[in-house]
Amino acid sequence: MKKVALAAALIAVPHLASADTILGLYAGAGIWNTSMDGTVGSDEDPITSKELGIDSNQNTFFYAALEHPIPLVPNIRIAHTGLQVDGQAIVSREFTLDEYTFQADADTATEIDLTHTDFTLYYELLDNWVTMDLGITARQLDGYAKVEGTVIQDDVEEQRTETVDLDVIVPMLYARAQFDLPLTGFHAGGAINYIGYEENTFSDIDVYVGYSAGTLGLDMGIDVGYRKLNVTVDDDEDLTADVSVDGIYAALTLHF
Repeated sequence: MKKVALAAALIAVPHLASADTILGLYAGAGIWNTSMDGTVGSDEDPITSKELGIDSNQNTFFYAALEHPIPLVPNIRIAHTGLQVDGQAIVSREFTLDEYTFQADADTATEIDLTHTDFTLYYELLDNWVTMDLGITARQLDGYAKVEGTVIQDDVEEQRTETVDLDVIVPMLYARAQFDLPLTGFHAGGAINYIGYEENTFSDIDVYVGYSAGTLGLDMGIDVGYRKLNVTVDDDEDLTADVSVDGIYAALTLHF
């Protein structure tokens, strides 16, 4: 009899879980502790992040998603990440950014901004203890690479600040999966945004574990995870870059 009752309870849980997603709002905000590794420049031997003295930094992010029961109409998710790293160093060799060659053995300050906003349309393929989403993302990259250092212009040494804008909309494939441990509030999941074309690739991978609990239609929780963003750009005229930004993050989450 106990086995029958337990089986009935387990069968009922998915229906209870899916009932609150007739119209569901998901939101979250957190802090991402980032470090950067890679190269940036405009020639065949770009400068490395280590040479530029780029260090770890804390960045913030937030997201909101709306899910509904309307057939064939995708759900929508909007996410924003403010992402900036900087560094200062005495660079031991020359390197080129855009049209200017920065001199060796000079104090050089660098800022790399990969701030972006994602607009994602997706379908929920599974909605049970295992959820699975699949869709497309338009990533609005609103950033830049900026270097302040010493250049030689018309045989005169001078200080120069050169900035290469990174303003572009990147279409990406989107997938997310999450497993909820029944009757506990614990969950684990992951997400990916990815596109690759010619010599350019953009990938964004996120894995996490978390816990949520609530009542009266409001769930609150916390997620802890690891995220890695990789950008590879090969533009002979302006910028060559192969940059990875990764680190641990923590986020507070809400589900209405």
